[in-house]
Amino acid sequence: MALAATTVWEARTTGSAVNGGGFSADWGGTDYSQQDSAVEIAIVDGSENKIYSTEDGWGTHSEYIGNCCFIYGPEPFIADWYQIVGLGTDGDGHYYELDRNCCSEEAFGGTCYIGGAISDPGAIADLAVAGNKIWIQAGTYELIEAVTPETSGTQQLPITVEGYTTTRGDATAPVVTLDIVGNNDRVLYTTADYWRWSYLTFTGNAAYSKEGVRCHGGHNVFYRCRVTNVGGIGLSFWGTGCVAYGCEIDSWGQASTSIGVTLYANACSVIGCYLHDGTGPGITSVYPYGGGIIGTVIENCTDYGLRFSSSVGTATNTVSHVALYGNGSGGIYLDNAAGEANTPICLHNSLIISNGGYGITSNTGKGKVILLGTGFYNNTSGEIDGNTTVFEPVARVTLSGDPFLDAAGGD
Repeated sequence: MALAATTVWEARTTGSAVNGGGFSADWGGTDYSQQDSAVEIAIVDGSENKIYSTEDGWGTHSEYIGNCCFIYGPEPFIADWYQIVGLGTDGDGHYYELDRNCCSEEAFGGTCYIGGAISDPGAIADLAVAGNKIWIQAGTYELIEAVTPETSGTQQLPITVEGYTTTRGDATAPVVTLDIVGNNDRVLYTTADYWRWSYLTFTGNAAYSKEGVRCHGGHNVFYRCRVTNVGGIGLSFWGTGCVAYGCEIDSWGQASTSIGVTLYANACSVIGCYLHDGTGPGITSVYPYGGGIIGTVIENCTDYGLRFSSSVGTATNTVSHVALYGNGSGGIYLDNAAGEANTPICLHNSLIISNGGYGITSNTGKGKVILLGTGFYNNTSGEIDGNTTVFEPVARVTLSGDPFLDAAGGD
């Protein structure tokens, strides 16, 4: 056996690193994970997947079934988190049955912590299996190393991480801060597929040229998260089908010029996000098959708002309902090196306003843009440079004034 897919985990700043931290209702017990302290700390003996104790009532509390527990002790105990899946009695006394063996042979003098929230979200990320839910109570969690989940969810059973304030499900904005506190490491580095991240802030490595979040796993979704005050790239997608939805990315490139979001894999998207005040471009797209940049505002980047490379073929990048405002070098840059295939950019119902340089520019004559109702205003060098081929099924709009009433205030 293994930890149940239905296990729900709890992290709190007021918890403990060795609390049980998780519960599954599959066995009908009572959830003890939603409290600060473990409910049972006892000296136990172990035999395969059974734990015994001389403590009064040990092995008789059916309400403990379904709770996770942390067990450690001298060898041959295997220090780890386990799930209580049953209870029983044999010649050695009453016991709790675990989801798997806690020792390689009979063991004595271990310690067991049942229930109570875990204080380290990174530890839970290492434990979670497909279908698990991880709730993190509001607060700042100082990390000594990156959160590095390796176990993947599935399309049907993703692994979900969600911040909350006082009641599970009550967050509407980031309420949990994962802070790498100045260490030379990323805040999150994952190779796992099908994870969902919600209401979290990733921060803390501004002194080093490391990403805030580096995602090599496929189909990771970041919902209403924030990446801020990081030394290198804010958020980099290397896994297919990753999405940032309703996120804020700002103050990247603190250690050296970098990028807000990089799309290095196919079918990745940035939807409804706000990128601002970063050192370097807002978004770069290198592998443009599928996905898109939709409903997003990119402003006050020192470089271009968007940079595209055509190095992988002739797929079309879709940019729809995007505002590019006040970016230092220009709105969009088409990085088409000689000999590379032409990648058309489909630009739909977007605004390119008050950027340095051109609204759209290419470094060679290979850049192509399909315009479907895009407005330009007050870009320093003009709307589109002469290196760019333009197709206008819906004519561009040259605005007579700045449509933003208070751009600095987030209008």
